Amino acid sequence: MLYKLPAHRFAELAALIEANHSYDVPEVIAADITHGSDRYLRWIDAETTG
Repeated sequence: MLYKLPAHRFAELAALIEANHSYDVPEVIAADITHGSDRYLRWIDAETTG
C-alpha cells in the first residue's frame, strides 16, 4: 500500500499502521520526492493538507 502525505505526518501514519497491522514488524518506510511536475506536486500538497 502506498500513502502520500507530508513528511511531518509520517510518525502519525507509522504509529497507526504499526498499531493495526497483523505483522510483528510491518514495513513502514518513507521516500522523499525530490523531483516532480509542478502540477502534480501542487495536487499532492492540496490533497494532503487541510
